[in-house]
Amino acid sequence: MKQGAFEASRRPLWDAFEKELDRKVRRSKRGEGGAPVEPADLPRLYREVSRDLGLARDRAYGSALQEELNDWVLRGHQELYRSKRASLSGIFGFLAFGFPILVRQRAGRFWFCTAIFCIPFFLMWWAGSVAPEWVLGLLPESDMQGMNETFGSSEGLQGRSAESGFRMFAFYIRNNVGIDFRVFAGGILAGVGSLFFLGFNAFYLGAVFGYITIAGHNDQFLPFVAGHGSFEITAIWISAMGGLEVGMAWIAPGGKTRRYAMVEGARTGLKLLGGAAFMTTIAAVIEGFWSPSSVPVLVKYWVGGSLWVVVALYLAFAGRSREA
Repeated sequence: MKQGAFEASRRPLWDAFEKELDRKVRRSKRGEGGAPVEPADLPRLYREVSRDLGLARDRAYGSALQEELNDWVLRGHQELYRSKRASLSGIFGFLAFGFPILVRQRAGRFWFCTAIFCIPFFLMWWAGSVAPEWVLGLLPESDMQGMNETFGSSEGLQGRSAESGFRMFAFYIRNNVGIDFRVFAGGILAGVGSLFFLGFNAFYLGAVFGYITIAGHNDQFLPFVAGHGSFEITAIWISAMGGLEVGMAWIAPGGKTRRYAMVEGARTGLKLLGGAAFMTTIAAVIEGFWSPSSVPVLVKYWVGGSLWVVVALYLAFAGRSREA
């Protein structure tokens, strides 16, 4: 294809690309607030112009055309890269401020989910001392055997120290984020599924603590869980909150169409789930590297207690200056 015909056929696309770039620059200069919004066609047009530049070079078209296309490709790359950086900044801003604000705006549901978890958890833990048959009837034999091997002596945790930290970190991420997602996904069943999975995990974890009491492994187990428990357990509560956002939108759309209310509820619920996944990731880092370390027990308890305070302060006060 001759250069003239190539330019005539492709010029409308190049003009559209330039128009999108100019629109993005004008938006930036006006300083419009809110999260960065990428024009829907910009990435596609960028790929097309990049392809045209490659064709112009392969076909040895005029240097003026190649320079024009090259300038547009460079400019498009800079704008797209800047958007990615802005998006990362938006993610950081949400985790630092938006997420705790979102939790505080739903404080009633937070405390409701906390109660749904804590009541059966502490009852099962207490059952380990007064009614061990409840604990032994709930836990599989394989789980009890695994806890005996891991926490039966100080040697049981040695294989979970530095050399296997990354492997255990990956395992905890997969396992704990999976729990968060199941608790959240249960919200589609009018919220009942989220409460069921939340309660089930509470009974199971309470039974684990109860069995540790029966087996006499508290000296090894409690220092291990002290560090990461604040982030991991709170993330489960917040995942259930996210599921309830979806469920309550279906039950009580509040004057909106049920479909529209559920879309809004899902958006909010996914934000809560994302924040919970962030907290779960922190918990996995602690559980993989700090919890099995040889740090003195008293230090582990102090750090664990301090992290509960940090989580409470973060959810209670982070972003308050930005609240309307």
